[in-house]
Amino acid sequence: MITNMADLLDNVRVALDGLVANKMRSALTMLGVVIGVAAVIALLSIGEGAQASITGQITSVGTNLLFVSPGAASDRGPVRGASGSAVTLTYDDAEAIADPGNVPDAAVVAPVYGQSTQIIFGDTNINASVTGVTARYQEAFELETASGDFIDEKDVDKRANVAVLGYQAAQDLFGGFDPIGQKIKVALSGENGGRVSLTVIGVLEEEGDSMLSSTDDTVFAPISTVQTKIFNGRNERGELLVTRVVVVAASEEQTTPVQDQIDTLRSARARSACARRWGRARWTS
Repeated sequence: MITNMADLLDNVRVALDGLVANKMRSALTMLGVVIGVAAVIALLSIGEGAQASITGQITSVGTNLLFVSPGAASDRGPVRGASGSAVTLTYDDAEAIADPGNVPDAAVVAPVYGQSTQIIFGDTNINASVTGVTARYQEAFELETASGDFIDEKDVDKRANVAVLGYQAAQDLFGGFDPIGQKIKVALSGENGGRVSLTVIGVLEEEGDSMLSSTDDTVFAPISTVQTKIFNGRNERGELLVTRVVVVAASEEQTTPVQDQIDTLRSARARSACARRWGRARWTS
């Protein structure tokens, strides 16, 4: 036992002598260990922070949120298309989904139609998404206005020439100037071009960057206005089109039943004159 203790003391003495004799090497070694441990701790912290951020984004959008989008052509039955064989959704489809008799577990149904185009105010010209919505869109995404009002059902019914600006769109077009009551010009689709004027009635609160969705760079207008006055939102049969339908289930637990109800509705309409043209509802989780 004594011999082992003596050997241990000798080893410690040799190690200390080595450290003293090679001060620079010892210092660099210790520095490397410290940096390595700090790097591991930092990476773990970043990973946890990123995970928390993603979880927060998903929670803020809502785990009971679904998006019904145009699907691939069915292997049987006729398929309607906006142009050529493109598969589409119509406004009638959205209204069918909004019918409680068809999808009873849906709390909010909001049809959307939009594209990107040029927005002009004075000498300022930006490219932004012009999104046609109803009043239910604000409810679906729990949007807050920083000033003014959001689009209401009267605006949709009258095809009103009004717009609500996302925070960044308002900053890009107006800077620190109050946009409410000002007129912006929206470039029309089609070969003939042209512009339509929209009066700004509201500006949304800033949302910030999000990997899921952001309204900051968007210009909102009544869906009827966007479909008929800005873009050609009809198919060859004259039916009004929608880009997607936003559906909010009454609760997270009812998300799957809502998916099933929409698929059942799709099949029922496919057997009628409406054809198969939907994909299965997609949802965040």
